[in-house]
Amino acid sequence: MVHLPLYLKLDDDYAGAARIFKILAELYGFSTQLPEIEMGEKQYDQVSPAMTDNPALKDMVERFERDTDAAARKKMSLIRIVLDLFPVAIYHYPPRSNNS
Repeated sequence: MVHLPLYLKLDDDYAGAARIFKILAELYGFSTQLPEIEMGEKQYDQVSPAMTDNPALKDMVERFERDTDAAARKKMSLIRIVLDLFPVAIYHYPPRSNNS
């Protein structure tokens, strides 16, 4: 799962793009040497001082992160419950046509 921080107004989130590309690289076997990784590091290096200099901003971002992580964990728990309850229905979706 890739979480892009919505509280940061970035024209391009290179770190988020790099995470997506890394997953795709593992799935499809292409190089993980991506310029977005370095670009993302530089981008977040510019954001970090603002949080260090502003404790209220840092607290707000940490709260957003905790809330987002908790929501993602809850969603994944629900998905696991559905998969446990209905494994056959999920694995055979969409229903197969009798014409095949």
